[in-house]
Amino acid sequence: MGWPEAARAAVRAEAVSLSYAWAWGDNWTVRDGINEALQAAAAGGIPMVVVSNAISGAAHRDFLASVGLGALFAAELYSDEVGVRKPNPELAWRAADTIGVPIGKCWFVGDMIDRDIACARHAGAGTAILMRSSRTARAVPTSGFEPDVVVDDGYGLRDVLRQAGLH
Repeated sequence: MGWPEAARAAVRAEAVSLSYAWAWGDNWTVRDGINEALQAAAAGGIPMVVVSNAISGAAHRDFLASVGLGALFAAELYSDEVGVRKPNPELAWRAADTIGVPIGKCWFVGDMIDRDIACARHAGAGTAILMRSSRTARAVPTSGFEPDVVVDDGYGLRDVLRQAGLH
């Protein structure tokens, strides 16, 4: 039944480093306009929190730091560290609590309707924004969870911030 105990013990001993290696993407890039959108939000005094399903939050945190964006976030909440995954609203509630903003006044930005927009709706976020990506079209269709706004990239998000007077 299953792996021998010695094999399970070896994997458990290396689970964190294996997860990091598995998660880290040598091809990771910052999406077009993200730097501009995040800089505009930060300049407008908008506190931001990363809320992400991840097998290694450490890898994502290191990536954001390596591209100079990590310091723009008040916190980074990753599912492997928090113990819940979107669409569970707990991640959104913790993010709102971290920055001291009622969830109903928070904007939730993500690229998956079945995870991000559903999480925003379950949590009671004030605004749910879908930023399309290659993953958006591959998502499982989820009825009943519609975004308030759809943008194609960070430039679109920056423009929405400006239109709302939050820049």
